[in-house]
Amino acid sequence: EGDNAGDLSHVPFHLGDRATDELLVGLNATYLENEAKLLEDTLAAIRRIDEGTFGKCQRCGKAIKAARLEAIPFARHCVDCAMLEEDVRPNLDTG
Repeated sequence: EGDNAGDLSHVPFHLGDRATDELLVGLNATYLENEAKLLEDTLAAIRRIDEGTFGKCQRCGKAIKAARLEAIPFARHCVDCAMLEEDVRPNLDTG
């Protein structure tokens, strides 16, 4: 019967609620990690602007196409070099 607070049992917590809490903790940790990475990338792009190297690939030195910079303003690499780097850098979507 539970109590007047709407609980359906006398158990202090429900396993379903605990699972939801665990899922939310994991999601929030992933979101925070992604936000920290975006901030790091943005600050690095600002440093490159200050240094005069923004828009140049950090791997090959060629200009990064404007369309790529429009899509990913903090891009460090041209498309070709980014594809090579993809195998090296961790994927944040795995969290």
